[in-house]
Amino acid sequence: QQQLPQQPQQQLPQQPQQQLPQQPQQQLPQQPQQQLPQQPQQ
Repeated sequence: QQQLPQQPQQQLPQQPQQQLPQQPQQQLPQQPQQQLPQQPQQ
């Protein structure tokens, strides 16, 4: 086996994660489910 010279891993400069401003989730008004009148099976 051929011993390859080990190349040191290149240290990339760490970029700090950009803090995005958190937008609060928009609360949608909940529409109650419409109760359909049940027709008895004929």
